[in-house]
Amino acid sequence: MVIQRNSISGSGRRNRALLDLIRELRQRQFEVRMFSDRNQLDVFTARESVTHRIRCMVAAGGDGTVTSLVNRHPERVIAVLPMGTENLVARHLDMPCNGAVVADVIKDGYTRVFDTAKIGSRCFLLMVSAGIDAQVVHRLNAQRSGNIRHWTYLRPVLQTFLSYGFPKIDVTDVRTGKTVTGTHVIVSNFREYGFNLKLNPDADPADGQLDVCVFQKSSRVRLAIHAILSIFRTQKGSHLVRFRSPHVSLSASVESGIVCPGRSVIPLQVDGDTGGQLPVDIQIKKSQVKYPSIYGAQKIFNATDCSSPIIDAFLPVSRTSPSPGAVAPQHNIRLLDLMLRVAVATVMLVAGTWGALGRIVAEKLATKLIMPTGLVWLMLLVSLLAARRAGRGDLILAAGMPWIALTLLGNGIVAETLVRTLEDPYRHIQPLKSEAFDVIVVLGGGTNMGANRRFQGNSAGDRVLLTAQMFHAGLTRRVICSGRRIDELNPDDTNPARQSMAILKSLSVPESVIGLVEGRTTSEEMHLLGRSFGGSNRRIGLITSAWHLQRALKLAKHNNLEAEPLPADFLTEPVSRPTTGAIILSCVPQSDAVWRTGKVLKEYLGMFVGR
Repeated sequence: MVIQRNSISGSGRRNRALLDLIRELRQRQFEVRMFSDRNQLDVFTARESVTHRIRCMVAAGGDGTVTSLVNRHPERVIAVLPMGTENLVARHLDMPCNGAVVADVIKDGYTRVFDTAKIGSRCFLLMVSAGIDAQVVHRLNAQRSGNIRHWTYLRPVLQTFLSYGFPKIDVTDVRTGKTVTGTHVIVSNFREYGFNLKLNPDADPADGQLDVCVFQKSSRVRLAIHAILSIFRTQKGSHLVRFRSPHVSLSASVESGIVCPGRSVIPLQVDGDTGGQLPVDIQIKKSQVKYPSIYGAQKIFNATDCSSPIIDAFLPVSRTSPSPGAVAPQHNIRLLDLMLRVAVATVMLVAGTWGALGRIVAEKLATKLIMPTGLVWLMLLVSLLAARRAGRGDLILAAGMPWIALTLLGNGIVAETLVRTLEDPYRHIQPLKSEAFDVIVVLGGGTNMGANRRFQGNSAGDRVLLTAQMFHAGLTRRVICSGRRIDELNPDDTNPARQSMAILKSLSVPESVIGLVEGRTTSEEMHLLGRSFGGSNRRIGLITSAWHLQRALKLAKHNNLEAEPLPADFLTEPVSRPTTGAIILSCVPQSDAVWRTGKVLKEYLGMFVGR
């Protein structure tokens, strides 16, 4: 047994699986030799005393390691121990990173035969692509210095997305002579693709055909939308052209113009590694040789559904319906995969916003997404997708309800609309242009005590400020401050009414004109005010937050108090048409939107119960 190890594939934490594989193979009476140097492996396997004794070769690494072995030893059977970042071949085979499982598969001897895909004279297993993803691979290869993880791609993806020139690529079906032009081309033998995308979801490595997907748009926004849809496996639209052929050619279109900043060629990627440049010729020959004949195993992990007929022919896997009373198979929801999908979609959304609306809007969007409310929203989305993948209707409902609720209640536009239902009746009122009042009542709630024990205005502090402005404008000679702390909830030794009085005094309102009414709730405040001013002929103005006025006035009327509304601290702004950037930012739930929605719901609940 000969093992080729790639020491810089994926995460170093998987090395333990390699040691397990060696131990398990030796326990099964296999002689094992392992090589990190490819040349040394080739020299060893070429020895006459060795070559006929090799049962199979093991690619202990990523997809590049598998491709390398297939190209250098096409006559050999190749087993896979997935130790790379993506491990697409292993994913297609349902092969786990488990030394004992791989050793069992090798000993059992079941194989799968796949088509031979070639780019020029070079074999490939998975896919060839030309366009922005190939540029990302080339950029990553230039920056790579060791083990790579999924997050390693973040920097080259963003750099490429913001600088790529979208050159035109001609894709020709050699069999029919038909040519399609696009900016991103994926030619697949397998359906698997990086980040678990399904760009060619119907590709079958045993059908004698190459599946070709051509993305025809050259806009960063359309590319970002396409990437997000691809992550969630919804790839449809007039911007995509798909066809199947055993022989295609790719070349730079005469419309290309400037290709990439600092480059004069269109790069290629082959099986996730750099692959030269255009033009290229790609063809497939159906199951012509036992290459690559990769060991398979029964469905130890229900990760994907491989329904290719070639599997039925080579694997003793029962496809019959389960017998009555049998335990249903458990769905593997692959939570890490779902989290990665959502993360990539989020990055593409931010990148697309950057390309369409600029850096500042993109930064604000990214900030909202990583704030607690945004993170909870994304985690709920992952939970919803996991429930959907598990096929559990009850879990979909359980995860979907809070996600939808947060999406709506935290939406800035929804919150704005709800607040307007409370504030709109008072938008036309200009308190500082009113006639003079005999008494102005300012409700408590606009002040608090800071950590340094100084009285200060809070988010509703405009109530106190407006009161001082109206006094100095000569619109009243008498001010009533209301509010009393709830002892069970607030240990402070001062009441809101006295806090408002202290701030008014600091704003040069004489203490002699200020009176106090110490109700703990709006209902109590209005009851006390009604006892003092109810039924009088005095002109009374009521200052409180605009969103609070409807409830306050209803309670005042209930207590025989006729008061005129004087709105303060509006939560809404003058009506205007929202910009595209504002709409995008509003779609991400925000804590301030949740807070405003909560205020509205509290007001309507108070009016409903008469409090």
